[in-house]
Amino acid sequence: MEQLSMLNKLAQIETNGKLLPFSPYYIIFSDGRIYSLRSNKFLKKVKSAGKTSEKYYYTYDLGASGKHLVTRLVMFVFGKHKYKNIIEMPKITLKNNDLEDLSISNLEFVTQSEINKKYDIKPSEKCYLNNNNQKIDEDQIEIIKDLRNQNISLKQIGLKYNTSEMSVHRFIKKYQL
Repeated sequence: MEQLSMLNKLAQIETNGKLLPFSPYYIIFSDGRIYSLRSNKFLKKVKSAGKTSEKYYYTYDLGASGKHLVTRLVMFVFGKHKYKNIIEMPKITLKNNDLEDLSISNLEFVTQSEINKKYDIKPSEKCYLNNNNQKIDEDQIEIIKDLRNQNISLKQIGLKYNTSEMSVHRFIKKYQL
């Protein structure tokens, strides 16, 4: 009898939610909730601090699958897109800026430029080629110049130096490469 009740509950949950494609132990709902089939309960979202004190975001720790932003999970499963995995997706923002409203109807794909305009973010003058803010030597300048001459993208250069595309852009601009 208890098994039948559990099956009914599972059927009801799966009707309103969808199984996460990369982690078959979790059912996600369009409002951002996740139900664990292992523990038979809803997971608690973890509130993480953003770059400013008034900003924060929610994540779920999905065990072996790692930690994931709730907005990315919801958009991956319920959004209209052609991305085959969550890593390929662009940035996501909240349409109404309500940090608690993580529903699919409040999410949209955006570019970094759109985020900068929406939140009035001004570009930084910093142009380090790595996250350790180490001084760049002449050899690295020549290497970057050679990579640019080979038409290597800013994104690929950023990956090579473990930094952002924008940091590479600033570096190239500063040293007039």
